[in-house]
Amino acid sequence: MRKLFVWIALALAPLSAEGQTFLSQPLQGVSADSLAYFATDKADLLAAPNELSPTLTPLPTQPVERAALGDDEPHYFPVGTGLFDKPVYRLANMVFRSLNVFAHTANGAYINQAEALLLNEIMAYAYRGTPEERMAASRTLKMAANYVYAVRGDSVYCNFFQNAFVRLPICEPRLTIDQVSAFPFLPESTLRIGGIANGTRLTLCVRKAFWQSGEPTFYINGRVAKPQEIKNFYCFTRQWNRGDELRLSIPVAPILSPDRRFVSIGPIDYKADAPIEGEVRVSDELNADGHPFLESGTVEAQPIMDLPPLQK
Repeated sequence: MRKLFVWIALALAPLSAEGQTFLSQPLQGVSADSLAYFATDKADLLAAPNELSPTLTPLPTQPVERAALGDDEPHYFPVGTGLFDKPVYRLANMVFRSLNVFAHTANGAYINQAEALLLNEIMAYAYRGTPEERMAASRTLKMAANYVYAVRGDSVYCNFFQNAFVRLPICEPRLTIDQVSAFPFLPESTLRIGGIANGTRLTLCVRKAFWQSGEPTFYINGRVAKPQEIKNFYCFTRQWNRGDELRLSIPVAPILSPDRRFVSIGPIDYKADAPIEGEVRVSDELNADGHPFLESGTVEAQPIMDLPPLQK
């Protein structure tokens, strides 16, 4: 929970100089099925107008496929109008802000901010909120799905770890990426390359997770690979062939809150029913939602996403 509060505080802080810089080649958001587009209105970049830099240029419209999105899907909820005064709307706007600033900076730190909110608070509203809150959380998760991958030039960014297939017009024939993952409860993922002509030179970038307890291990076609780290991404520039696989394993370790009532493992925060005193381990069983939970002696800690929002 402490980790989550840190990311909320960061999301509310004014933009850095990096966040105020517009890229001449803005990233194109990519969903699991097709390209999506970014918002064009300057108000879509931040909820608070006084945080906007006067030099920040709104992203141009990208006339691309929108098969994964409904028409007129808003990027921000109009918080403060009286109709959207619930905490879920403010959390959703924090997510959208982080994703939009990522589009300007190509810095994985902003994806980390969004992930911390999506996999804990937003998921809790999606599972246990009122009908209105579930609707807002679902729309937030749907919009975030457009940022699983992103492209700029000959670089492809893998922002979220999840099962997701995509076809990208980054080259001809088109690149396909099929990501197979048990994330977020098992911090491993495999990206399978397809579609392209053998020997196509591309840069594949994988986000550096804020919750990792050490450096990930990467394998390309079964052999250990060493990446170049650029702006919170691990990047691999090489000639790729159809059938190539990039596999990663991310080390994690439990992090306890000062009151020992909350524990984080990877991106998931857990709430214990009593202070945790002993060693924490993952239960051999699953909870009623089909998710792993933690045990420490007789104390159990459930994922925050599986708890009613008011109990967090």
